[in-house]
Amino acid sequence: MSRFRLPDTSATIFLCDSVQVVSGKFYILGGAWTRIIASKADTSGPGNPSLIGIAISLRAELSDGWHTFELALKRNGEPYLFQGNLVKVQGAFAVSPAPLTSAPQEYNLAAQVTLPLSPGNYEWDLTVDNNYVASRAFEAVAGSL
Repeated sequence: MSRFRLPDTSATIFLCDSVQVVSGKFYILGGAWTRIIASKADTSGPGNPSLIGIAISLRAELSDGWHTFELALKRNGEPYLFQGNLVKVQGAFAVSPAPLTSAPQEYNLAAQVTLPLSPGNYEWDLTVDNNYVASRAFEAVAGSL
């Protein structure tokens, strides 16, 4: 992953309790939190649901065709491993250019990751076409919020 940010490409990442993308619009419940209650030490349970909404804005000349994305979780600045595997969401999306405009084109997506989180500082890093675009930090705390 390159930490070089693509010019005129941006993204907004938000964490929430519930999110859906319908007809290109977000429907959000409990959005924009930055703290979550950490899981119990027993990692056999269902864990914390982490719902993620991402609004990606690509410059016009990049908006024709398929693009790949990766959302990778870090804990205390290091890649987060769960049961020996990196925690990440990967996929692809297609954007068609709007006729007669040079404005950046938007693409909205939602992802759900459910896993036990111990107390600590976490961060989701987003790359598009292997280039860093954005990140969202959050904290898992013991006890109650």
